[in-house]
Amino acid sequence: MVSYKKFTCTIGNEFDVTTFEVKRPNSSNVLAVFEALPHTSAATKGYVVFPFSESEFESQNPAQAERVRDECSRHGIGLILIENINQDPSPKHLIKARRREIDHEKTSAFLDAVLSNNLKSTISKWKG
Repeated sequence: MVSYKKFTCTIGNEFDVTTFEVKRPNSSNVLAVFEALPHTSAATKGYVVFPFSESEFESQNPAQAERVRDECSRHGIGLILIENINQDPSPKHLIKARRREIDHEKTSAFLDAVLSNNLKSTISKWKG
C-alpha cells in the first residue's frame, strides 16, 4: 500500500509504503514475522496478517502467540488479526507497525518493480 499525506497545520508531508505478509491459518506463526522483516528494507511499515480472532490466536497455541507478539514488538512489525473471516471480516490491529525512515533508492526500485505504469504516474504527480 502506498500513501501520501499533507498536513494542514504543519509544513511537510508523509510518504509511506506499507507491506502486508498475509498468511493462511496453517502458516500463521512467528516465521511470518521474519518473512515480513525484509520488506521493511524498501517499505516504511511492515505488517503480518493472520485470519483469526484474538481469542482464537491466543488459545490455539499460547506460546506461539506470545512469540509472535514479542518478535513483532522487537522488530517493529505490526500485527493485524482478521476477525470473523468467513462471515463479516474485520481487521483488529494488535500491534502498530513502527514507521521507518524511507531509503529512497531501495523504495524507488521496489515500487518500479511492483507497480503498474499508471500507479507510478500517479505517485510522480504527488511530488509536485
